[in-house]
Amino acid sequence: GEAEVHPRCPKDGCGYHLGEHDLQDLRVKAESLEAFRAGRLGEGLAALKDGAESQATVFRCPGAGCSAAVVLGFGEARRRWACACGAPPACTGCGTSPYHYHAQCDEVQSLRARWLAWLQGGREAYKGLERRTAREATAQQRALREAMARHAELARDEGWKAEHCRLCPRCNSAVEKVDGCDAIVCGQSVPGGTRQPGCGHRFTWQD
Repeated sequence: GEAEVHPRCPKDGCGYHLGEHDLQDLRVKAESLEAFRAGRLGEGLAALKDGAESQATVFRCPGAGCSAAVVLGFGEARRRWACACGAPPACTGCGTSPYHYHAQCDEVQSLRARWLAWLQGGREAYKGLERRTAREATAQQRALREAMARHAELARDEGWKAEHCRLCPRCNSAVEKVDGCDAIVCGQSVPGGTRQPGCGHRFTWQD
């Protein structure tokens, strides 16, 4: 049938105005799509000419010296529009370039201010924090390696003691037998020899 300038959703009570992208998704005939475009363009030009109230609005290309424009339907959602002149793609809702996919139009300025603040000082602060975190992580890794080496050393010492030493039956001090008979005095290397920490208890090596 004849293309409507402002086609609506056919569901009762919806009232949604279909845009060009909707018609493309619905795969309407090429001639119907061209008629829709022509009708929208005519309405937009009329609005520009006499300022009469219209359901269409016109978005002009932000490129310097470019007079191209696109007609937007009443209630049509913002979208990314790229002019054939090569100007950076812009938002048809607020004119901002580059197009903001993940933010609303009224959020762009505050986000841009936050980004500029980040560039001016926040990035260096972040890098400083990143460097400090890296230093702390390196120190923690070094301390962990040292602790593991110390633990391994202690484990070797305890293994050696278990193999070569006996515990004094009285004070539980580790006693090593170097040579000589099996008679042991806790804290004394040999009879009449040097004394070491021990309780002096006498026992035999085989006890």
